Amino acid sequence: RRTWDLLKSMAEYTPAAVEQLLQSYIDEAGPGRFTHVPQITEVMCKLPFGAHGSAANKALKLLQRCASQVAPDRPEDLKIIVEDLRAFMSSNIPPTVSEQFPRTIESLLLAYCEALTAQHTADAWEMPGDLMKRAFNGQPPVVLLEQLQRSCLRLPLTSEKTLWVVFRHLSPDSGVALVRTWLLQNDAAADVDRMERCARHFHMAKGEHAAALDLLRWAESRGLQVPAESARKWRELYFTVLRATAEERATTMKRGGAFTSGGLDMATPAVHDGGSEEGAVAMELTTFPHYRSQLTRLEIPLRNITLTERGVLAEKMDVVAPHGGGEVDLEGGGAEAWQ
Repeated sequence: RRTWDLLKSMAEYTPAAVEQLLQSYIDEAGPGRFTHVPQITEVMCKLPFGAHGSAANKALKLLQRCASQVAPDRPEDLKIIVEDLRAFMSSNIPPTVSEQFPRTIESLLLAYCEALTAQHTADAWEMPGDLMKRAFNGQPPVVLLEQLQRSCLRLPLTSEKTLWVVFRHLSPDSGVALVRTWLLQNDAAADVDRMERCARHFHMAKGEHAAALDLLRWAESRGLQVPAESARKWRELYFTVLRATAEERATTMKRGGAFTSGGLDMATPAVHDGGSEEGAVAMELTTFPHYRSQLTRLEIPLRNITLTERGVLAEKMDVVAPHGGGEVDLEGGGAEAWQ
């Protein structure tokens, strides 16, 4: 740090000597050796290059050269260069120069995302999503998001953990759309364990159990065929998610005093839009009249559920509580497991 502070103090008085020393540091910079680049550009901006903005322009050229050497094998390089480019975006420099910094960030992130493969580390996959949000104030260019999602769709089933690393840096709607496409592409929606993991991530991302229910309905609208050996586990998952969503909505209805409104509305986007999506089939909706809420102990109807869900509810509520009373306790946890 002392070296760089000394160079900054000398820049105005001995610019030629400082520039010569900077060049030696620049020559040493390369993949895995970009640590001092932010200090180099900071000293550059102290040198008297003449016209206002020319120092920043020289720093830009250096950063563009470094950007061309960044690769997913060294994600820390990406962070160093993007953060330094970002530092210039708020600087008092001419627009013709300043507008080049976000463009360079966009080009760098685009090339980096295109180069990502399943062989790269979780850190390599996480880095661009995090930097996109910071560099563009939470609203990265659509082209960057689309490329990151295209790269994710190349991930095989064995790289599911990597998919979730990227998922948490996307908006909830974009993340859900990505995962659904990935599931379809890999013919993976019939894997009950995988679907349960997806349901949990959707619940956490959107902050509501209905997001998990909507995923299961989306799978149903796609004509999901669960293997016979997994059918019981699938119905248990479905019941757990249904109960969690019903309890969530019962809380809202209790506050609003709306238990006389005909029951709980269990509608989610999939029951209305499922048939409009390519490859999906519209679902017939019905009502389950005898749902007993764990929260209120009152028996209320559930409106806008599918025929499959009515069957699941009838089976579970009848087997565990023959006359609509008593407590339901699924193996693996009931609705409380999703809290």
